[in-house]
Order: sequence, then C-alpha cells, then structure tokens
Amino acid sequence: MTGTIPESEAIRIAEEAIRGHVKRQAGAPIDVTRADGRYTVTFVNTVPPGTLGADYDAQVKIDETTGDVVEVKVGA
Repeated sequence: MTGTIPESEAIRIAEEAIRGHVKRQAGAPIDVTRADGRYTVTFVNTVPPGTLGADYDAQVKIDETTGDVVEVKVGA
C-alpha cells in the first residue's frame, strides 16, 4: 500500500483493534489526530465533573501508510 490511508479507514482499523476488549460509551466522540506518520484515534470517555477516571476508553496508534496498529492503550 502506498500513500496515506484516509481518516475514516484509521477509525475503522482502531475500532477493529479494540472490538471485544474495550467497552465504549455509547455515542461518545472519537478524536483523530495525525503526526509523525501516525494516526492517533482516541475513543473519548466523558467523565462527570468531580469524578476520577481516564479521559479515554482506548487510544490506538496506526501507521498512516500501512494501516498497521502500532500501539493500543486502554484507559484505566
């Protein structure tokens, strides 16, 4: 594969990478950034004010050229 995968493909790859491993909040936003040859797809966790917790359910880094998953981090 040559070139850069589209953002929508990065989201699809990230969703597949966490499927069955991470429970996401229904309707929660997805934030996508691109830097240093990688997409970072963040599945945002909305925490009520005054509540402790991670600000994301999962964060997946994907190589923008190959579409390979480079790293998966799960919020705790």
